[in-house]
Amino acid sequence: MTEEVKRYRRIDRRKCLRLKSSLPVEISLYHRKSQKMITEGIPGNISEISRDGVCIETDTVMVNGTHVFTSAMDDEFFLAMKISLPDGSDTVDVMGSVAWYNLAPETSHSRFVSGVIIVETEQVSKKYWFEFVSKIEESESPL
Repeated sequence: MTEEVKRYRRIDRRKCLRLKSSLPVEISLYHRKSQKMITEGIPGNISEISRDGVCIETDTVMVNGTHVFTSAMDDEFFLAMKISLPDGSDTVDVMGSVAWYNLAPETSHSRFVSGVIIVETEQVSKKYWFEFVSKIEESESPL
């Protein structure tokens, strides 16, 4: 492998900066057409954030025989996320599409990890989310 190829592989091609975070989240599978929750909430933790997405870690991916992450990769479903912001005053409700899913690295406290792209947000939640991410961007350096 040439040096140029090695350098290119290390380039982060995301359009938004990834930032370390630790936010509690509750995730559920949401059916877009019927506009109903398919599963009960699963607790998790957000380990990385950006304006456009999050990295979720959890110990549970199956609810009543439904795999939440792989199902949310289908256009028919969203991953509904209820994100608790650190000051405890605001909760952000967003819908996302799962981009990838994997076993968590050994250094993680959870068993599973998934990258989720935020696709739908109420205006108020979008405002809170962007304000929160902006504060983190100002205080920390990207990964």
